Amino acid sequence: MAKPIAVIPSTPESKSEIAGRLEEARVSHAKAILASYELLQQLQDSRVIDLLRGALSAGDTLVTKLATASNTPESINAVRNLVSLARILGSVDPDVLHALADELTSQSSANRANRPPGFWRAIQSLAGKDSRRALAGGAAFLQAFGRALLAARSK
Repeated sequence: MAKPIAVIPSTPESKSEIAGRLEEARVSHAKAILASYELLQQLQDSRVIDLLRGALSAGDTLVTKLATASNTPESINAVRNLVSLARILGSVDPDVLHALADELTSQSSANRANRPPGFWRAIQSLAGKDSRRALAGGAAFLQAFGRALLAARSK
């Protein structure tokens, strides 16, 4: 036979117990309370609290407008494109992008100090192995983009 479950109702805390717990928390969490007051003041100074209050008061109107705007074909395409771009960026080795950023920074500072190269000198720099490697990468990107356009058109 099944045994009955004993239910022991919880008794609400008295006001004095709650006051005692609050006083204890105020002392033991003083640094956190002070930090939260500073954060609250910064949110007030930057008017973020006003923005949140306005968003809460707009309530259903705001949600309805966002849902209507996000249900357009342009919004759906934008989200799909962002997902695809994130996938592309995720496939790139971060060390390559870091090296590119370092190289661009050093080239930028070196180019500020010197006069810009002449037209023929700029054309000659395209014949260097690093430039050819970048041109080949750009050409591969253009070929892949062209194939993707053809595949999308044939669907």
